[in-house]
Amino acid sequence: MDKIICSGALFYSLTTERFLLLYRTKKSTNNTNCWGLVGGKNEGSETPWQGLQREIEEEIGFIPEIKKTIPLESFISSDNNFSFHTYLCLINEEFIPRLNKEHSSYAWCSFSHWPKPLHTGLANTLRSKTNKNKLETTEYQKNHPGGNIGYNLKKVDTIINKSFQKIILNENIK
Repeated sequence: MDKIICSGALFYSLTTERFLLLYRTKKSTNNTNCWGLVGGKNEGSETPWQGLQREIEEEIGFIPEIKKTIPLESFISSDNNFSFHTYLCLINEEFIPRLNKEHSSYAWCSFSHWPKPLHTGLANTLRSKTNKNKLETTEYQKNHPGGNIGYNLKKVDTIINKSFQKIILNENIK
């Protein structure tokens, strides 16, 4: 069995402090009728980052100006045949995505005010205490005393990289 490698971007607007989610409606996938990240399956010999850049352009019509990209999580199945790499992509301003046929809607959401139903993998990512701390730190960084965005991004990056994790799926946990 070939390994399946996927990547996803959780866009975060520094100005509005909201995250971008897309509503997936494409009928040829198992993950339909739910809210999820921008992203998908890598093709050929793409690295997770290369695959993500392609998926961003395919799903929202362009690659927005990303101020900082921070690895949020790498999920690897217990049999090592599936992995999903989630990146937090910090941008200055919200934008209007030009959705492809895989999605019918988009939403910019405040932290912990996520639309429903969420994709199962995304729901697990957002419920993770470690990831919640990372996202809360990112949301808070804009209002850090001193207001120096560059400094704050370095601090967020340091905090996230110190706690960057691999999550191994235990197929017995439900």
